[in-house]
Amino acid sequence: MDKEKKKPEKKKTLAQRKNEDVKTLEPAEIKALVADFLKEYFKDVDYINDFNLNIIETHSLTEPTVNYIKLMRFIHTALNNLKSLDPDILDSFLMKVNKDMNNMYEYYQEFIKTTKVGKIIYKRDFLENIKPYTDLVEDVTRTEAQKNGYYGILKSTENEIKLMGQPKEKIAIAKYKSLKKRYVDAVSNYADAKELLVKLNRALIKLEEDAADEFYSQFEHVRGYFITSLEKIINIKTYYLEQTLWFKAKESLSIQNFFDRARIKGDYSTKTFIQYYLKNINVGQSKSDGWHAYLQECLDEWSKDNE
Repeated sequence: MDKEKKKPEKKKTLAQRKNEDVKTLEPAEIKALVADFLKEYFKDVDYINDFNLNIIETHSLTEPTVNYIKLMRFIHTALNNLKSLDPDILDSFLMKVNKDMNNMYEYYQEFIKTTKVGKIIYKRDFLENIKPYTDLVEDVTRTEAQKNGYYGILKSTENEIKLMGQPKEKIAIAKYKSLKKRYVDAVSNYADAKELLVKLNRALIKLEEDAADEFYSQFEHVRGYFITSLEKIINIKTYYLEQTLWFKAKESLSIQNFFDRARIKGDYSTKTFIQYYLKNINVGQSKSDGWHAYLQECLDEWSKDNE
């Protein structure tokens, strides 16, 4: 026996719709939707972050106490200068460590850039892709169109009635009555659509505001966590790049000879090389002044490691 076919639901009138509660989202539903969205949105950085943290934990890598991200510019300068003295120090291992650190730093910068404007992500990627919101937007658009349509009928019918004057003949009277009914119906439907539109827009604004509060709260928390964690990973990678660089530099005869000729005193380290650069800067030139200030910051930062 064939299953009984469901009758299509009868469309509700504007009068019925305006008396119903507008379907929206409860705070718990918004919270869950935001959490699910952010889990998907940040899944790539989450994978990269976990992968690197697992390596750090597995190999018990040292986390430096100073900000090696600040020192990165100088470490690259030192790497290039030491490589010019002895190209052999940049072997495949050091190249790999350097490339790994650079790739991570580029990823970190891109992450900050692409997640900087939370408002765009909220509106474009989150809000406009949740069904309760898009349904409400569609309802507002549909009701706006209905309101405009009934207003057009109202005005055109009003003009027709004015042009008819006071009909005397039977056919004209019937048409006049029909126009009057159409006019009354249009006025009623226009009023209902206008009232419903106010209700829908109010619900839409409330949903946008409630969702925004929850979204920004969770978004900034998760984004902040990943920024801090990526900085930790980069700091550790840069530290090991620096340590490897100077381990190889102190074994190079060419670099040893350069240190002797330049009368560089101290061990083979970033701190020693910064001090050497500071002594040889022509202070007073604009470019040199900026470089001098940066090197002094580096020295102050690097010195923290020995406090």
